[in-house]
This record gives sequence, C-alpha cells and structure tokens, in this order.
Amino acid sequence: MKTSTYTYKKQMSYSRKKYMGGIPGSKIARFTMGNTKRAFSHRLR
Repeated sequence: MKTSTYTYKKQMSYSRKKYMGGIPGSKIARFTMGNTKRAFSHRLR
C-alpha cells in the first residue's frame, strides 16, 4: 500500500484477518500453451 493512503484517513483501514480472508486469484492467463499433441522424448510424472 502507498503511504498516501494513510495521510488523510477518515477511519482505520480493514487490515484485520477477519476482513482479509480468501485466496488471491490466479495471475496465469493461459495454462495450456504450445503444441499439446506433440510427442516428446521425456515424460514427467
């Protein structure tokens, strides 16, 4: 957060755990990239 957020505050920010719940969303736009049908010499398990 920027410090300018707290310069002129009318009330305290919601930084407690009960307000900050949840998992952040994924930032990966595409999970499957490239040629998925290609035969590769190595395989990961």
